[in-house]
Amino acid sequence: MKLTTTLILGALVFGSALSQAHHRDRDDNYGRVIEVEPVYRSYSRPINDSSCLRIDRAVPVRTSYTGTILGAVIGSALGHRIGDAHGDADAAAIAGGVLGASLGHNIDRRASYNQQLRVAGPCRVKQRHETVRELVEYKVTYRYNGKVHHARMNHDPGKWVKLNVDVSPA
Repeated sequence: MKLTTTLILGALVFGSALSQAHHRDRDDNYGRVIEVEPVYRSYSRPINDSSCLRIDRAVPVRTSYTGTILGAVIGSALGHRIGDAHGDADAAAIAGGVLGASLGHNIDRRASYNQQLRVAGPCRVKQRHETVRELVEYKVTYRYNGKVHHARMNHDPGKWVKLNVDVSPA
């Protein structure tokens, strides 16, 4: 019994809402859309393309011996300290100096190689044009009171177009 009552009340409420919506549509004056045609504007805009030829070329850089000298000094000091604790300080200092100089020279050479690479070459700027297509408006054809009307709109109205109808005495 409760289910039947609920279903009847639901149908009445739903029917009332539909009837109010239909009544509102009649009061608001809608026209049935027959055709919608988008209108586009095409124009050309310039685009600059630049292309450069990349050439990696070694440029002579003044050789620095700072890393070699600094490595030899630090290596000698460390070698002397280690050799002093284990026996022959002079031999350890010489070995540490040679090893430090070698490491310092390798570090210095890597740093100077990165400075030697240069990018060079001719660059050209080429201008080309790109065609752009832009949506401007919509041409809308609709039917209202049995007559066909045309309008231009900034959006697609869908199936119905809401109308402002002004009624004045003849």
